[in-house]
Amino acid sequence: MARKRLAVLYDGGSASLVEIAEGLGRLGDLLVVLPPRRHGGAELELSRRLGQVVRLDEVADGPRPDAVLTFSETMLRPAARIAARWGLPAHSGPTVTMLTDKSAQRRGLRRAEAHPVVSVDLTDPRRWPDAVRTTGLPAVVKPARGAASRHTHLVRGRAEGAALVGWLLAPVGAGGAGERRLVVEEYLRGTDRGPFGDYVSVESAVVAGRITHLAVTGKLPVVPPFRETGQFWPSSLAPHEERQVLALTGAALRALGVAHGLTHTEVKLTPRGPRVIEVNGRLGGFVNELSTRAAGVDLVELAGRIALGERPEPAVARPDRVHFQHHTLAPAVDCRIVGVHGASRVRRAAGISGYRTLVSPGTSLTGGVRTGEVDILCGSAEDHARVPRVISEALAELSFTVEFPGPGAPGPVRVGARDLAGAVGVRSAG
Repeated sequence: MARKRLAVLYDGGSASLVEIAEGLGRLGDLLVVLPPRRHGGAELELSRRLGQVVRLDEVADGPRPDAVLTFSETMLRPAARIAARWGLPAHSGPTVTMLTDKSAQRRGLRRAEAHPVVSVDLTDPRRWPDAVRTTGLPAVVKPARGAASRHTHLVRGRAEGAALVGWLLAPVGAGGAGERRLVVEEYLRGTDRGPFGDYVSVESAVVAGRITHLAVTGKLPVVPPFRETGQFWPSSLAPHEERQVLALTGAALRALGVAHGLTHTEVKLTPRGPRVIEVNGRLGGFVNELSTRAAGVDLVELAGRIALGERPEPAVARPDRVHFQHHTLAPAVDCRIVGVHGASRVRRAAGISGYRTLVSPGTSLTGGVRTGEVDILCGSAEDHARVPRVISEALAELSFTVEFPGPGAPGPVRVGARDLAGAVGVRSAG
């Protein structure tokens, strides 16, 4: 019998090329579809070692594959369009629009009364006063399309917001961010969750319209404004809270018409009950590592089976320990990572099962409010109470040497992992 061919549209995202090759290689041969800007360098060479490579603008003219899927936010729309052309399982046109456009998603959720959040579209900075009259302050301002908290801000004052939206909507050539459309939303105040974040995510598999919630993922606290620092299985929610979160997530997925594939739904835990932050029509970032380690389930492979039109019956994850991931975040200003110190000691720390950097020494990083992970620390603990201590003890062994550009900036500085996200230049390395 001929092996299946799976077309994977790749543009970075929630699964690495290696994870994709491992998970989908068991199902058939890979056709790696890259946008033109990724046709070069080490990534292209790795793709060629893993399977056949084709440009995104050429894939529709080639032979029909047996499945089309993606783990990249920017590829959701092209994947749905290509799959529809070949009659393969995928998000429908209206559904993929709501999954990739935050404004369209809010409208879809409101129509289904899936715990609406007050939100307003904004394309003209002069309309900021009207927008904030609707949402109130504080408010969240973010691009209508984007991922990883890119250009997502918490605004507390009217003047501050006016300056921000003016910059976000201004053309790049005029010194702005070049966004075309923003969403202004009411800020959802979370409940106190002790050492953990005030939100969770729900990892779901949808097979021919049937929804299975695989896990509720607990979150570590964010670095302001909304930069994610890590996650864990199982969450620390009480049973009644978990039931509410799962019911809300199911309602949201039905409201958006999700019928195929994996989803990652972020939910805020508020005094009024859970509220949807956003629904993502793909695997969540780093969730596959957590799933394979905590539950022995390869979610990349599961996504491939769904895309092939199979009807898998995925199991709900029920780990007997708390498995976590922690990320050190890059500074919010431009910098260059010069060195990493203590990695070998971290790997030997109690409760730690793995540590790796995500940026190489010498890498220059652009500042901003996006999440910006520079590493991933993996481990487990007997219970939730022990997780913060295990992470803290490991981070105490870890530091980075960083350079900051600009006139008057200090030379290379040594920064502890706990302080890197807020670093702007500390003491001289040496």
